Amino acid sequence: MTNVTSEHPPSPRDEAQIQRPSLGENQFAMADVGEKPTSKRRAIACGSIFMGEDAYKAVLEKTLPKGDVLKAAELVGITGAKQTALLLPLCHPLPLDKVGLGFSFDEAKGEIIVRCEVSVVARTGVEMEALMGVNSALLCLYDLIKPVDPALRLDNIRLELKEGGKKGIWVHPEADKSWHDASKQVACFGESAGIIVLSDRASKGEYEDLAGPTLQTLLEKRGVENIHCEIIPDNAEALKNTLYHYAEKNIGLILTSGGTGPNRRDITSKTVESMADKVLIGIGEALRQQGRQFTKTTWLSNSLGARIKNSLVITLPGNPKSIAESFPVLDDLVPTVLKLIKKERS
Repeated sequence: MTNVTSEHPPSPRDEAQIQRPSLGENQFAMADVGEKPTSKRRAIACGSIFMGEDAYKAVLEKTLPKGDVLKAAELVGITGAKQTALLLPLCHPLPLDKVGLGFSFDEAKGEIIVRCEVSVVARTGVEMEALMGVNSALLCLYDLIKPVDPALRLDNIRLELKEGGKKGIWVHPEADKSWHDASKQVACFGESAGIIVLSDRASKGEYEDLAGPTLQTLLEKRGVENIHCEIIPDNAEALKNTLYHYAEKNIGLILTSGGTGPNRRDITSKTVESMADKVLIGIGEALRQQGRQFTKTTWLSNSLGARIKNSLVITLPGNPKSIAESFPVLDDLVPTVLKLIKKERS
């Protein structure tokens, strides 16, 4: 066999066809969020424009040469938020569900405060959209007021609140809580609740339980002040006794953690079902639907909801991470069930 070699080196065009360019330090790329689960995201941003007394009065009385500048700024702010991905090329284009602009006033300072709220169900947040809405509205005000007062000042532009995704709710330390309160954005789960953690090892003190504290934090964020917590072994009789004890104390919401898997020792859901006056299968389905966005094996969980006497019982997995991921779906369900039970009793 004769080896044939080329007498001429490959041309630059040939090399270009063979080589694949890689992203270097001077290249740009949007973050790949394709594997992230979708969730409800919300952000609120704010900013201020300061002006003299005459200009401030003209804005409120709508006597500026160009009319009602607040209405114009509202429309421009909404448009700006929707155009964020066009102006900031590394932001993901998002189908926004809501964009809202609001104004508040401080006459003593000659200050108009602009706030923009944006929400979406997506794989990434809307902080930049909220900030873009605020900046667009402020620039519109600046443009329309400057013929009367050229000594305008923009200041205090910041993100006030963001929620959704893995980090949950974040509030700026200097946020105006009289205008919005993050704790009011989540549903109220009643005044009292019970937590039952099922774990042989944790009940013996062989390892520190993390599920109980996770549930306690989640309940506190939803307005629950009186929280009872017990750690018991994976035993059906122990679970029955604890459930009846909580139910007799008229604790409206009882959450269990652990014992919802496919192993023989996972007896929680079966035990609760055998005690239930009514099984609410939709709660378990909603928890699995929410959790599968983060963990595919969530489908193996036997979580369910049930009514025992006048208490709503929900069985949750033992993994704190899985609890936190699936828990938000209960915000739309728990208050409704508690309200119906209370109405039936009255």
